[in-house]
Amino acid sequence: MRLNGFRKITLVFVCVLLVLCSACGKKTSEYDFYLYFGDPTSTELVRIPAQIDRTMEMSTMISSIFASLKTSISDASTYLSLVPEGVNMNSFSLKDNDLVLDFNQQYPDCPSKEELLLRASLVLTYMQLDEISTVEIRVDGQPLTNTDGTVIGPQSTRNFTDIMGKGLNRYSEADVTVYFASESGDKLVPSTVHLTYLNALSLQQALVQRLIEGPGDDAAGQPVFPLNTKLISVSTKDGICHVNLNSELLNEVVAVTPEVQVWSLVNTLTETRNVSSVLISINGSSGVVISESIDLSSPLSRNLDLVENLEGEKE
Repeated sequence: MRLNGFRKITLVFVCVLLVLCSACGKKTSEYDFYLYFGDPTSTELVRIPAQIDRTMEMSTMISSIFASLKTSISDASTYLSLVPEGVNMNSFSLKDNDLVLDFNQQYPDCPSKEELLLRASLVLTYMQLDEISTVEIRVDGQPLTNTDGTVIGPQSTRNFTDIMGKGLNRYSEADVTVYFASESGDKLVPSTVHLTYLNALSLQQALVQRLIEGPGDDAAGQPVFPLNTKLISVSTKDGICHVNLNSELLNEVVAVTPEVQVWSLVNTLTETRNVSSVLISINGSSGVVISESIDLSSPLSRNLDLVENLEGEKE
């Protein structure tokens, strides 16, 4: 949806929000919505109570919220807009509860602290609307990517659970079972590894990156993916983890079977509590058949038949 007549549509709504946000002496129980601004150091988020008219058309609400986020509260020493000057929203779309926000080229480069805080502000603010389950950022129609080309993809509050009031350099930790290849290459070897990862990443994204990196010194087995394998995107919805990898998975020869490659990924991701199955895509296509027998067109569930213990016996 294009933002024609944007300023005219949102003027009254923005003024209402700003008046309410300035009244910070009132009890927060009066409010059912929050806007996320920056603190004076621009390293943390500040949650500002506000009220919105939820009877408005969704298109008007989406554009109005962004207009409010662009405007610093009058007490600028406390509440700063995280939207850099010159950043405008080209368009937005809402389909199946997934909100896509498309910005102009002035949107800050990723990764950077400025971009991460802005993205957190957008996701945490819009996710309060019942009609929205994920938020994706695009720039001039192209998906937002990291410097290595990895697509950020749709995000939710889970991606920013620890960033509110705690700054950007916070990490999460988890002990998770990962599955690498056995020495013979036709079985899976489980290892419990301790992961430390940025709060801006999901646990699933951190796990896929770890599988691509290989076992290292703290896990058993051998790598399952070619060195040039790249993670394009990871997102989880309704228990299905959507993993998009580049074509190196198909093009490069490694000393493991295709079954081990696929179920290394599936078994590892289904170790996390909110993932019950995995849908694997190659360069965005899920209609791929690997080794003439593994159909990736549907989500795949755990397969423990391939797992052996460290003594080489099948579990």
